[in-house]
Order: sequence, then structure tokens, then C-alpha cells
Amino acid sequence: MDDAAALVRARGLTKTYDGPPPYTAVAGINFEVRRGEAFGFLGPNGAGKSTTMRMIGCVSPRSGGELEILGRDAATARKAIKARIGSVPQDDTLDTELTVEENILIYGRYFGLPRALIRERTDRLLEFARLTDKRASRVQELSGGMRRRLTIARSLVNEPDLVLLDEPTTAFRALTDAGAILLVLVTFGAVTPGDAPRALAGAVLTALAFAAPLSAYAVTAERPAQLTAVFRFVIMPLYMFSGTFFPTGQLPGWLQKVVWFSPLWHGTELCRGTGRAAIHLTVLLALTAAGYLAARRAYTRRLTA
Repeated sequence: MDDAAALVRARGLTKTYDGPPPYTAVAGINFEVRRGEAFGFLGPNGAGKSTTMRMIGCVSPRSGGELEILGRDAATARKAIKARIGSVPQDDTLDTELTVEENILIYGRYFGLPRALIRERTDRLLEFARLTDKRASRVQELSGGMRRRLTIARSLVNEPDLVLLDEPTTAFRALTDAGAILLVLVTFGAVTPGDAPRALAGAVLTALAFAAPLSAYAVTAERPAQLTAVFRFVIMPLYMFSGTFFPTGQLPGWLQKVVWFSPLWHGTELCRGTGRAAIHLTVLLALTAAGYLAARRAYTRRLTA
């Protein structure tokens, strides 16, 4: 296939459902994805992102428009297209009763690959995913991070021309949660509409200040128990002593100094408009930047190690 040609080309792509009630999930979109590009669909829940991904993956037929995948019509060459696509679904579809190596072997057999070739590729894929020492382990024994890496490695066994990743930014749903919490606060009068812009900034920055360092730690954690300990002994105390449930002035003096380093306390004070907004914003931005740098370094080490 010509490198300059589009891997995916959609013109007026439409998906409708009969219902009841009938509705249109994808309404005549146009886009192209070329070799070497990382292309993403952004939008709120129900915008049609996953529906479009299913049409690209030849799992769901289109209702109208044109859709070419790897230079072929998605409606008439589904089998040939699917043989050249790798898919990383949002949900865990690994067989927990089988070993790491067996999961890749069975997935490779779906594509009709010889066992010898699958074993050869398995060695490289497990090394890439840093799971070589887990090849004989059952999937049910792996941590969540290991399972995700195995799913990615499995999707590459057929050496695809196109890889589909569903919901790759799930870890940052804290931003959506922050917006939802703010909406509830405004609705019930805890935050006035006039204060909403400041509260929104506080909610988003607080979510980022938590999400960035947690992502850095999660990518290095090998066992679920490690993350459980962080939530139990770090995150929950931060919530309890953030001023959300009772004034921090009731805490001992030494604990008030510890609370000052909590992003949730700064976010709470910023949303309430109790003063010193510049200080709270500065601290939240500093914590977010530090977390981002730590997460970037952790991911780089994980991918290049």
C-alpha cells in the first residue's frame, strides 16, 4: 500500500438505529487517517465515538456514506480488513484461565498464523510489554497494569497496519467527575452561578493535580495492593482533612501544616472563594506540573526500558 494513501477514509459516514425510538448515532462525518498518524475522536458520552470505532473495525456496518479501510471498502472486504487491524478494546477481554503466552497464541490463531510464527512473535511482544517473566502465569494473577500491557501486546501479534485503541484516556475521567460535581454544587446552591468559573478552574486543577501523580505511580505499580495502599493511606486522609467535611481550623496545628500540601484543600478553598485565590492557583498549577513531569518520566522509562 502507498505510504501517502489514507489508511482510513470516510465521506459522509452515517450510522442510524431503528429504535424505538429511531436515532442517528453518527451523522455524516468526514475524516482521513494516514500512515504514521495518531488520530483521535473527542467528544462527550453519546457523541458516536465508539460507534465510529466499531465501523472502522468492521464490527458494525455503516448505514450510509463511504468508508474505506486500508484502501478497501469496509462493506465488502470485512474479513481481509480485520486481518490487518489490531484492536485494544476498552474492556478487558483476556481469558483469565489461560496463561499470558496462551492468550497471545490463541489470538494469533484467530488470524490463521502458524504456531511457530506466533511463538517467535510472542517472545518479542512479551519483551516489549515487559512480561517475559510472566509468560507462564495465568492472567488472573496479573495486576491491572500488566493486563493492559498484555492486551496491547496481543493486538500486535498479526503485525497490523492499523491499531485501534478504545478509550485510551480513561485515567483522566477525574476531569469529567469534577465538572459533574460542580454542576451539582451550582444546582443546590452550594456554589452560586457567578462563582462557577472560579469553581470550575479549581475543580479541573484539583482533578489534574491528583490524576497526574497517580498516573506516574500507577504505571510503575506491579500489584493491585500497591494502589490500594495509596488510596487507603494517602488519598482518603487527604479527603478527610481537606476542609470538605469540617473546618481545617479544628485540626491540630501540625496537621494543618500537612493539609497545606493537599491539592484538595487548595481546590476546596478556591471553590469557596475564601481569599488568597492566587496562592491556591499557584500551588495547584505547581502540583499539576510536577505530577505531569513525573508521569511523563515514568511512562518514558516504562516504554523504553
